[in-house]
Amino acid sequence: MRKICILTSVHTPFDVRIFHKEAKSLASAGYEVVLIAQHEKEETIDGVNIINLNRPRNRIQRMTTTVWSLFRKAIAVDAELYHFHDPELIPVGLMLRRLGKEVIFDIHEDTRRQITRKQYIPLLLRSCLSRVYGLCEDFACKRFSALVTPQEKMTLRYRALNAAVTVENFVDTSLYQRRQLDWSKPVLFHAGALTEDRGLYNMMNAARQISGEFLFYVAGQLSAKTKASTLYPLTYLGVLGQEAIVEVYRRANIGIILYDNVGQYSMAGAIKCYEYMASCMPIIMPDFGEWAGFNDTCRCGINVNVRDAKGVAAAVSYLVDNPDKARQMGENGRKWVEKSYSWQSAFEKLLRLYGEVLT
Repeated sequence: MRKICILTSVHTPFDVRIFHKEAKSLASAGYEVVLIAQHEKEETIDGVNIINLNRPRNRIQRMTTTVWSLFRKAIAVDAELYHFHDPELIPVGLMLRRLGKEVIFDIHEDTRRQITRKQYIPLLLRSCLSRVYGLCEDFACKRFSALVTPQEKMTLRYRALNAAVTVENFVDTSLYQRRQLDWSKPVLFHAGALTEDRGLYNMMNAARQISGEFLFYVAGQLSAKTKASTLYPLTYLGVLGQEAIVEVYRRANIGIILYDNVGQYSMAGAIKCYEYMASCMPIIMPDFGEWAGFNDTCRCGINVNVRDAKGVAAAVSYLVDNPDKARQMGENGRKWVEKSYSWQSAFEKLLRLYGEVLT
């Protein structure tokens, strides 16, 4: 068995993309998989050997002490290939390359754009730091064995630097059953990190405009400055694991994506989008960027102006008042997932990349 080591200092060990999709699939494909991440103990789950990192007290400790601890543990693993997921691990990736290891950088987001939106960075520094980071990232990406991104538009840019492959955040259809939705009342659900850019305030404003009885669940990481008690009329479920998320999908009937038009959020293809589709749920989604074309193709929901709270509420009312059309949107989404957006098809590309890098 060829040993590979997956590295993350930011994400939880059971992150959907990192653990449930990539790590478990690679273990099933015959690789010896080691995952180094923040965790309470060392253990083996579903064929993945998890090596724990102590949880840092703050961001500075994570980007220094935690990263250094991860590097030392990564060296001790002595894998043939290292696959890392966080921009702060770029120096680790470069050091591993200097040691003769194969290294793949899995680029989840357009970080140089995201820096310009980070609230904890002083406004006057953001543009400068974004440019500096971009130069450093470009320098490093040319030296890694290969690059992976979740969206084709990102891949096209990174191919100018190195071999790059799109491994989409498609869904494992075996986890989601085809179902008939109950439309007695709207049960909305947003899965994923809860920030202003990701539509937190858009959802709160829209919820205040929805008439009648409804539930609006949100689940995901909150920033340290945001208290769950301030999210009303949203119902905050916390940070949920894969099984708990699937259980909420069984109760919900409308998937919500109300991203602001910043950074990479104009690109269609979020994990939650495919999960909604696999759960036969119509989606209320943005009307900007790729989202309009995506819905023109899949016919799986309604495009809205995310800042128009009354318009979002009207879309909710339309789905509840027209359950047959809502069910058809949900069925369209399910068919598209089964046909073109399954994780099994995306994983084949990652598997081929591993074979090319290791030979």
